[in-house]
Amino acid sequence: MEIRVGGTRETYLASAEVEIEVGATVLVVEDRGDRQVAVIPWAAPPGAV
Repeated sequence: MEIRVGGTRETYLASAEVEIEVGATVLVVEDRGDRQVAVIPWAAPPGAV
């Protein structure tokens, strides 16, 4: 996955407990080191930016 950090795109290997479609919005919930992260599906709350 690509994450924007300070205006720069960084690439990480993401894993999840459930299948997530390509292009879906996710929330990073754990940094597993070595450019690996754990993610969950994310839908921004109403009114969030």
